[in-house]
Amino acid sequence: MELFNEVENEANPDLPEPTLESITYQRRRKVRGQRELMLENLPVETIEYRLSPEEQVCSCCGGNLHEMSTQVRQELKYIPAELKVVKHVQSIYSCRHCEREEIETPVVTAPMPKPVHSGSLASPSLMAHIMNQKYVDGLPLYRQEKQFSRLGYRYHAKPLPIG
Repeated sequence: MELFNEVENEANPDLPEPTLESITYQRRRKVRGQRELMLENLPVETIEYRLSPEEQVCSCCGGNLHEMSTQVRQELKYIPAELKVVKHVQSIYSCRHCEREEIETPVVTAPMPKPVHSGSLASPSLMAHIMNQKYVDGLPLYRQEKQFSRLGYRYHAKPLPIG
């Protein structure tokens, strides 16, 4: 008696074999070049991994190895937002000769761009970012303040410096 063929022994030989049906379907062919289109407007940083000249020695014969090809892998890198203090130092000049002679001394100031809002810390780029998040992305100002505090900006419970 066969131990593991119980199903075959119990099967009814009069039953017809199940028919196999073939299922055909159509699918779209994968479009080539989609990844390149998605990445074409982004800056590219290339990191090359090479063997040092000491490592370019054949393990079998001790001869020099040459580069026969390269293998490239791409990845999308996210660089989070960063807050940075930019100090605008404006030089002011005067004439030493006129000072010594006690003549009316001309004072000349180097030109400097005006701030977006007088007395505000906001640069044009920060102002644009705040406005974009508020009016395009619908992000409330209190949540933007929380984001800036996580980036190291300590505010004193007053509104953001947008004027």
